[in-house]
Amino acid sequence: MKSLLKFIFGAAIVMGLLTLAFGLLVTVNLFTMPDMNVTINGWDLPVTELHPGHLLMGAMGIAIAAVVIVVVVPLSLILGLALPLLMLALGLGLGVLALVGVGALALSPVLILLLPLIWLARRNRVKR
Repeated sequence: MKSLLKFIFGAAIVMGLLTLAFGLLVTVNLFTMPDMNVTINGWDLPVTELHPGHLLMGAMGIAIAAVVIVVVVPLSLILGLALPLLMLALGLGLGVLALVGVGALALSPVLILLLPLIWLARRNRVKR
């Protein structure tokens, strides 16, 4: 199990590094082609006319996406998987508690007869 987790973690790191390398390659190639245009919703944006602030905004978008992946995905897994399991455990616990309560009520006449005998037996032991 541990080796599988290590393999998955290593594969995720390799994929992340490959994605970063590909993004760097695309970025470098975009700025070396002067006739390259980026089209967003019909707007033509020449790559050479982009301001360094665009790079900052792109980095902020990537940072926000990373925060969403790091925070929202685990929370959704916790709420989606752990919360129903907790509710199931509480429901089963309440069922067992109800069965114990019914058993205590059913055995109460026997307990009422046994408690004075236990009390008398303990009282005799204390006097010795």
